[in-house]
Amino acid sequence: MRLFLSIYFFFFLLFGLLGAEDAKSDRTAFAEVLKNAHISQTDVKNVSNLEKMEFGDENQISYDPVSGRIVGLKLHLTEFNDLSLISSLTGLKVLIISGDEGNGQISQLQGLDNLSNLKVLSLREHKIQKMKGLHNLKNLEKLDLSMNEIGKIEGIENLKNLKKLELGDNKLTKIENLNSLTYLEELYLHRNQILKLENLEFLVNLRILHVYENELSKIENLDNLRNLEELELGVCKFQKIEGLNNLTKLKILKLWYNKIGKIEGLDSLVNLETLDLSNNRISKIEGIDNLPEVKFIDLTNNKITNKKTVKKYLNKNIMIELE
Repeated sequence: MRLFLSIYFFFFLLFGLLGAEDAKSDRTAFAEVLKNAHISQTDVKNVSNLEKMEFGDENQISYDPVSGRIVGLKLHLTEFNDLSLISSLTGLKVLIISGDEGNGQISQLQGLDNLSNLKVLSLREHKIQKMKGLHNLKNLEKLDLSMNEIGKIEGIENLKNLKKLELGDNKLTKIENLNSLTYLEELYLHRNQILKLENLEFLVNLRILHVYENELSKIENLDNLRNLEELELGVCKFQKIEGLNNLTKLKILKLWYNKIGKIEGLDSLVNLETLDLSNNRISKIEGIDNLPEVKFIDLTNNKITNKKTVKKYLNKNIMIELE
């Protein structure tokens, strides 16, 4: 018994000393980060809730209450440009460094190899052009690289635990290299130059898909997305509503600012609640009688002349906006 207690206390002290060294190393690295970012430690708020770190614009830091290690870091509107300075902060679970209107200074995803504990990585509004340097982040659940200069989806094959991927406002032309992301639930690809809906068949757990403001001309290749609940495809070049037959769980469908001339292809969407077809070329209210859950339909800025047909749907508690 005494031998067991002696061994226990030995390892307790050993891990305590190692933890203290790690915490000391974190503080040193953090000082270098602040120096590079040109901010003082008094400008960084200490928070305990990692989940709340994703909201607000404050500079924030979070420490593990037991080890004293840094587990969360958020920098906003700083001049920070060297991710290698963070490489020794191996206890990080949340890392958020955001620019403003594209003025962020980070141009490369280098220095992240040691951060295998990361669950949230957000580097919005920088100058990143390539998605290289992410392969070791196997525990990552949320990745936000919106508002950068990325031209290709790549380098994320190992991120098999990813649940949320944000790549809006980049320079993408193709949807690709997503096959291994079978746990992905949210995908944001809006405001790019994507030409075709494709390579989505393995995203069987996807619930939210935003691909609005792209160069798409046909709704296609969505058959395997049977868990999809929200689909936004506004500001594209669609002339016809099609390819939605398997999306029986869909609740929100937004197809505003297209060239659609007829309401059709919606009969299988038995759970649809919100339909946005504003700013299209629709001349007649039709094709919505088999939507038992629909509550709101936006048809503003279309070519509907017979507005009396709206009364038919008012009796079904469906709100239809025409102007």
